[in-house]
Formats: sequence, C-alpha cells, structure tokens
Amino acid sequence: MRFWLAAAAALLALAPVSGAYGVTVWQGDAVITAATGCGGGPFDERRNIGVGTVIKSVLRPKNVDNNGPDTRVSFNHDSGANFVIFLPSGAMPSGIYAAFGATHSGLIVANRAREYIQFDQSPNTIDANDVFVRLSGRIEDFMFIDGCDATFRASYSKRP
Repeated sequence: MRFWLAAAAALLALAPVSGAYGVTVWQGDAVITAATGCGGGPFDERRNIGVGTVIKSVLRPKNVDNNGPDTRVSFNHDSGANFVIFLPSGAMPSGIYAAFGATHSGLIVANRAREYIQFDQSPNTIDANDVFVRLSGRIEDFMFIDGCDATFRASYSKRP
C-alpha cells in the first residue's frame, strides 16, 4: 500500500502546474566582467570567480504573471553552488538583497542580506511578451564568498 501512495505522490509532483499558479522565468548566462576578492586560491578552482567566468542564471522579474512583487535572480556556478537573491520590489539600480542557497562546500545559507548596486535591466519594465532580456549589476559577497564583489552582465531568453 505504501508503494502505491509513494507512486501517486511522485506522479502528482511531476504533474504540470496550471497556468493560474505558474511563474514566468527567463534563463541564460551571466558573465563576470569585474571581480575583487573572489578567488579561492590555486587549488580551489571551483570557488575561483574572475573576469570571464560564465555562470548559469535564471531571472524571475517582478509582477510578471504570478511572479509576485519581488524580482528574483539565481546563479548556479560549476553545478556546485547556488546563489539566489531577492530584490525587494525589484528596486533598480540599488538596494539590499536577501539571499539563500548553498556554497561550493555544501553549506546551506539563508537570510543573508547585502548590497547590490548599478543594476540595470533591459527592457526597463519586463512583461510576459518579452522574449529576450538583459540584466547587469554589482553584488557584494557574491556566491556567499565573503568580501567578493562581482560585476556581471547577463542575457536571458524566456522559458516556455
């Protein structure tokens, strides 16, 4: 009996979310254009983030479909670290972000707050009809690396 309950739960988890509850996201790559204090040393390649580092990224802009009032941006580096930031009310060009995720060493981090500055998105107001969008900016303690200031530019395409 437990097997059938587990199988039913698994099928429900895989079922598509109805449009009423769906979110709209854009997926792409972020390229680091400037970085200070982001190196992990010569024997810690996975933590080294420098100019030219490419990081997978997902953008969930505010007020698009059911995305809610805050903009969310996630960065996935080397399939080992995940860094998600919330920009309250999608404030541009600067503010204090709230972050959660996991470091390269597997440490789970939540409720970290730091500054983001020089953020710029194109178009200025993203809506569900935009296929391609861009985001750039500078983030303090990027990827939960203390003292790491990273500037990035990212290009995204809308996910179906």
